[in-house]
Amino acid sequence: MYHRQINILGVKSSNIELRDLVKAWAAISIAFGIVLSPKLDYRIILYMILAAISVGIGFLIHEMAHKVMAQKYNCWAEFRANNQMLIFAIFVSFLGFVFAAPGAVMISGHVTREQNGKISVAGPLANIIIAL
Repeated sequence: MYHRQINILGVKSSNIELRDLVKAWAAISIAFGIVLSPKLDYRIILYMILAAISVGIGFLIHEMAHKVMAQKYNCWAEFRANNQMLIFAIFVSFLGFVFAAPGAVMISGHVTREQNGKISVAGPLANIIIAL
């Protein structure tokens, strides 16, 4: 598959990464929508939309924080979805809880131990800031 380079607000990306982000966002929105919905009826769509806005945007910001920090250190960094875990998250959600490990930002390049720590903490820190 052709990997077209895309530059969005100074952040380098590719069509593969954008596809994987959308796929993971959709899967976790479906999983959380199922868990949040009191009944599995037509209203589940509303809960999936609410999950896409709340959990989904939190997921995107988390992953992009890792990516932006890695790119700050001149590393290649792109999100890749874990298809098996996306399917697993949806199936487990029917049991009443969500176990989500939608993927990860893959990083390549030389970083120091300190830089690696900053890249690693960037995602959770972004979520803490959102929560505050």
